[in-house]
Amino acid sequence: MTQELMERIDAYLRGELSPAERQALEAELAADDALRVTFEAHRQLLGAIELEGARQTLAAVMAKPLPQVRPLWARATPYLAVAAAICLLMVWAWPRQTPHRSLFETHYSPAPGLPTTLGETDALRQAEGMVAYKRGDYAGALSYWQPLLAQETASDTLRFFAGVAELGQGNAAAAADYLTPLTQKEGSAYQTDAAWYLGLAYLKLGQLPAARTVFQALAADDTYGPGASSLLEELAE
Repeated sequence: MTQELMERIDAYLRGELSPAERQALEAELAADDALRVTFEAHRQLLGAIELEGARQTLAAVMAKPLPQVRPLWARATPYLAVAAAICLLMVWAWPRQTPHRSLFETHYSPAPGLPTTLGETDALRQAEGMVAYKRGDYAGALSYWQPLLAQETASDTLRFFAGVAELGQGNAAAAADYLTPLTQKEGSAYQTDAAWYLGLAYLKLGQLPAARTVFQALAADDTYGPGASSLLEELAE
């Protein structure tokens, strides 16, 4: 099973093939029993990912409390005075975020996961990790990926998403370890993406000069330039 064929299957399931390309792949499926088995397993996995996303959305909606209407007698003035005093005390005692951590929380969002593919054992492990990543289960994703990351042949894709997963868990130093080599690798498809998340990792670590250097290099980028420029302005305040 070649990578090119797996990419065609992905494109087929996403509806991105032309009519002629769809017919060609369907002819291959009709003539190859093993390919049909792999295709069906891949289709079911993508369906499971979409179902899990729908479940999470539904759970988030159901978790929101319904508005409650309190009777008039429960809103007596003396109790309001006590509640106001408690609120003031909580505001005073609430732990303050440092400015750079607040900026990190404002600008961080995880990179969207990739479509998964099935094949050999390593590919299956990577795919299962991506399913966990898309669910926001970063610890689970990393547990699938760690044996692959230990190999010298680990791909840029795997190292990038491992870095973002570590950052999603709050492990900014570990994230920087994965992302830094990618920012220095000319020609990597993840060089710019890795730089953005590396800058956010530095921001979370409080390494503001390093963060500024990264964001200054990204300021002219079409994708990350607006966010980088905004962060530089906020860091200058």
